Amino acid sequence: MDYLAELTGPYAAQNLRTAFGSLEVLRSLDEETLATVVDQETARKIVAAFGLVRSTSHEIRLESPSMAGELFRKIFELFDNPLQEQMVVLPLSTRNEPLRSGVKVYTGTLNTIQVRIAELLRPAILINAQAMMLAHNHPSGDPEPSPEDISVTRHLYEAAKMMDIELLDHIIVGDRHFVSLKQRHLFP
Repeated sequence: MDYLAELTGPYAAQNLRTAFGSLEVLRSLDEETLATVVDQETARKIVAAFGLVRSTSHEIRLESPSMAGELFRKIFELFDNPLQEQMVVLPLSTRNEPLRSGVKVYTGTLNTIQVRIAELLRPAILINAQAMMLAHNHPSGDPEPSPEDISVTRHLYEAAKMMDIELLDHIIVGDRHFVSLKQRHLFP
């Protein structure tokens, strides 16, 4: 997947690659320099995304639902369309450290996402993660879990368990709050 194109759009991504070359070079640039090639808002998103990647590269340990909720809130702020549900998987180490930044696995509609459990497990399986977290946003702003959210979480928990991957939590992010399904005891 082309994460730069996902973040900026294909045209802007191509312009950035032409102007600066590799992602390693882009990672070192400031907002002002990036804004010479893309608009200010896109430059801000790129700097924020690289900051988030740095902060989730074995530098933090997710020790509570509130830490996870805040991390996922930052991830969702990077996405372009807050009017669609987005679903993200975060693969974790044995110490609950993110092995990579959140992987967007689905984009849905205003109030639904059709998911396939195997696709939710893929990011964790591909990098041999011991654990994972799932998160999605509710564009309505209300983070209360739907019956479908609970059902998907329970099915994912069972499938992950069979693959020897621990599902630590499913966080639903709303406007000002988030809900931890684990904290609410909505899955084992």
